[in-house]
Amino acid sequence: MRRLQFGELVVDVDTDGGAVADFLDRIAGASGARQPTHQLIVRRAGDARLVIDEMRRVISLTLPIDAAGPAILIGVLQAVTRGIAFLERSADTRVLLHGSAFTVASGAGVAVLDGGLGQGKTSLALAMARAHGRLLVDEFAFAHTTPDGVVLAAAPTLPWHVRSDMAPYTAPAPTEAPLRYPSELRATVATAACDAPLHVVLIPDQGLQAGRTEPVEPDAARHLLRWALTDHLCKLTDPQLDHVSILADASQVVDPAGRPLAEQASPLPTHSGLLQQLIAVPAFRVGVGAPADLPASVAAAGLAVGSVKG
Repeated sequence: MRRLQFGELVVDVDTDGGAVADFLDRIAGASGARQPTHQLIVRRAGDARLVIDEMRRVISLTLPIDAAGPAILIGVLQAVTRGIAFLERSADTRVLLHGSAFTVASGAGVAVLDGGLGQGKTSLALAMARAHGRLLVDEFAFAHTTPDGVVLAAAPTLPWHVRSDMAPYTAPAPTEAPLRYPSELRATVATAACDAPLHVVLIPDQGLQAGRTEPVEPDAARHLLRWALTDHLCKLTDPQLDHVSILADASQVVDPAGRPLAEQASPLPTHSGLLQQLIAVPAFRVGVGAPADLPASVAAAGLAVGSVKG
């Protein structure tokens, strides 16, 4: 049985073969000693459809028979991570953040989160990891609270989605594939295998001059971090919000009775407790620009991270 692990969350996976099975074999890595908390079932038949069963904690994804390519693999990751986030949405101590993360030399984690200010999360996180530490997770950052603060879950087997124009500055390697696995990145950047306490939050901002950073005040952080807390669930219930999705609309994301999740009464969670702990973490907006500007952004972000005492 394949198992995927996201921190304390362990997913048993059942699929019917093909490229998706090969992909799941490649990213499987959970310890057999851990008890599964969820199940993922992937089948190829008919149109794309995602069914989330709260009672059984099962996520079922159906893919078109002829579906292929990186978008399908990204869609599988979206389905399992967002499905888990939906099933865990009542837990105020755990959330799926929209962003990437890396660790610094001390082992502390830095989250590069989507605050709705533009793209650049993966590129900044990859380049920062090369300069200052190790990769932690791309795009699907599970976090949970402890008495000592927020902890980011490591995902050492998951691939990183690298923009082709940013690849020379982030993860140079002899391949044009948009998904780069840790084994393919090892020559230029290492991967962290352990969860990391959150030390700093970086928010890429295309409205800020590249190479500049600005601290985020708590009131502004509340708005920006709430975006990062809810964005994945918003895109689960309305796939049209996503720029890469194997699902066309909300009618394809349903419960076992066929009711679209978007039409159900339960609102998006506020995660008020976790949000309060996130706001307490020092945060900086980081100006991002063209690919050639990335080294300046990394240098500025590195100074900002280094200015925060552990």
